[in-house]
Amino acid sequence: MVPTTDQAERYSWWINELESLGLSIKKTNEFNDLNEMRSLTQIIKQSIYLEYKVGTSNQ
Repeated sequence: MVPTTDQAERYSWWINELESLGLSIKKTNEFNDLNEMRSLTQIIKQSIYLEYKVGTSNQ
């Protein structure tokens, strides 16, 4: 399946988002779909936020 231009733009956006969170995407394949990347990004953001909340509540 060849991704459309819109899908390719969203795909690269999620790759950039993951890289900004410190995850390096070394290899992409058909298993790295948009939903998987979106879920991974949300999980990482949530864990960073929870760590921040715990850290600031102890002060």
